[in-house]
Amino acid sequence: MTASKPPCSSLQTKIKKTLYTIMPYDLNLLSMMNTSVYTDKQLLHAKPAAAFVAQEESWRRIALWERVQDFRTFTGIGITSHIVSIVVGSEEKSLLASRHMLDSGFHVTAIRPPTVPPNSCRLRITLSATHKRKDVKKLAAALSRYINFQDVNHENAEILAKL
Repeated sequence: MTASKPPCSSLQTKIKKTLYTIMPYDLNLLSMMNTSVYTDKQLLHAKPAAAFVAQEESWRRIALWERVQDFRTFTGIGITSHIVSIVVGSEEKSLLASRHMLDSGFHVTAIRPPTVPPNSCRLRITLSATHKRKDVKKLAAALSRYINFQDVNHENAEILAKL
């Protein structure tokens, strides 16, 4: 006895109809896959769903760019992306700063060699549409304990920490 496939939800059906012209290859492949054979099925499901969300939920893009603007306002740093890289120097300094930020309630990743050259380790901050203005304000306050925002080199957007 073979198990029948569960019926698609109305959202899945809407996603497929909306994006069929955008990604026909992926959607056709999606309809042919067997969950027990194809290991990347979740990724293939996520791709059209993400495109659907991007099309239908523009508030997310708006909120994200509001958080970028909030970061600019609170720090004075003219960032142009929701991903901010702050150069702190040594591995020890980057790990220490990352740990301090975690203690302050923020998951800020230390990026170290071999990803970056030695002594150019950095902190990576990723702003999200789900963050609120107050979150970014608290983040900027926590960062200001380690970074002198007035010392930022605005020409090449390198941010140097004062650890």
